[in-house]
Amino acid sequence: MNDDAGLVMHGAAPRRCATERGWAWLAEGWQVFRRAPGVWIGLVAALFAINIVGSLVPVIGPLALTVLGPVFVGGIMLGCDELARGGTLRFAHLFAGFRAHTGPLALVGAFTLVASFVAILVVGVLLTVLFGLGGGFEAFAGDASPGAVLPLAGGLFGALVFVLVLVPVYMAVWFAPALVVLAGCAPVAALKASFVACTRNLGALTLYGVVLVFLAILASLPLALGWLILGPVLSASVYAAYTDIFAPPH
Repeated sequence: MNDDAGLVMHGAAPRRCATERGWAWLAEGWQVFRRAPGVWIGLVAALFAINIVGSLVPVIGPLALTVLGPVFVGGIMLGCDELARGGTLRFAHLFAGFRAHTGPLALVGAFTLVASFVAILVVGVLLTVLFGLGGGFEAFAGDASPGAVLPLAGGLFGALVFVLVLVPVYMAVWFAPALVVLAGCAPVAALKASFVACTRNLGALTLYGVVLVFLAILASLPLALGWLILGPVLSASVYAAYTDIFAPPH
């Protein structure tokens, strides 16, 4: 077990970082990408392909991708850690999470899946109560007619509630794969520690999110090819934030 595990397991609180660190995490992610750009692009392209193929399988495919997503992320975190220690990033790191951490990481994915269903249920109940059965659902699903003002309002309200419900879910999941594979945390402990870390770094994460949205728009034009670069930068930036918040001080 490494020193990070001791930090989390012995009750040390995640550190609160300065707001400007939100930008620094992305800048550090770019530097990590530059160390092995070819491997990074191949790794991300393979992950995109896996998601595309998986999404084509009715029902089971998307569910499996959600559950296994943290397993792939955990492998990428191991690759980032290898680079940080002076090692070499390898394509095999994409599947490294399956070698020793499949169960705990899949439980993190299962939490995401269940929480997403709960979010949909919450939205459905609110739309039914406030807008009547069907009206809000149709707009939320994109089936409202142009003149249906009330259903459209229901759909917009439902989308907002859905995002708000999922925000704490993703706060809990954001650092969880890294905590599982690098700090030896159990899934529940990792989810709790990740959520606390995010609440203590809302300023930095807000700046991080704003910059990331801008970069995501650029990466999506044209043909989303920029994601072959932004994908690795984003992955490495999560590792940079993890070490900033959780790693023992030197």
